[in-house]
Parts: sequence; structure tokens; C-alpha cells
Amino acid sequence: MKNRSPHYPVPCIQGRDSGGWGGRLMGNAVGAHLLNTLEGAEWTVAYWRDRNDEVDFVVTKGLRSWGIELKSGWGKRSGLGGFYRRFPKASTMVIGDQGVPFEQFFGESAEYWIA
Repeated sequence: MKNRSPHYPVPCIQGRDSGGWGGRLMGNAVGAHLLNTLEGAEWTVAYWRDRNDEVDFVVTKGLRSWGIELKSGWGKRSGLGGFYRRFPKASTMVIGDQGVPFEQFFGESAEYWIA
């Protein structure tokens, strides 16, 4: 399903955010976008952590899962490798500096990206 989400302003974080506020802001915005655009009770949105590996969001529908990692600057290493080793049938996605740009992600419904 490729429904466009309504256009709304997206806060853009410029430069590296040494204090972490930009990353937290974008994490909240992505989480809200996932919850607001994935319609129906069959979707779940959570996070995953196993020792030192963590993934920002895990979206599940039925038997399919997607691990989503946000990268808004340098620093935190990605836990997608550990997630994929643990769940090899899951799909993964990076949003931000090293993947789909935030502005592009917010321009479509979450279902567009993970369906």
C-alpha cells in the first residue's frame, strides 16, 4: 500500500548533536510516525535489546518483523547486526544519515517503507 501521508513540517537537525537531543527528538518523531501511520491492531511497535546490541524499533505484523535503526550522527553503533543474527528472517532498515533520509521517511506512510 503506497498511501502518502499528509505533509507536515519535519524538524531538521543540522550538524552533529553531541548532547543527544537531536537523536532523541528524531527517535520520538519516528516512533510517532510509525504509530500514527501503521493502521490496525495487527501491527506492533517495540524495541529490541540483547546485552550490548539494541535496535531502536521493531515493527511486527503476523510472522514478519522489521528492525529499524536511527542514525542522526556519529557515535552509537548499530545493533542491526546482532538483531539480524538473532532473527535472520527479519528485514532491517536504517533511517537517517546512513540510510533513508529523515525527510524522505516522513514523506510516506510507514507501511510504504516496510510493506
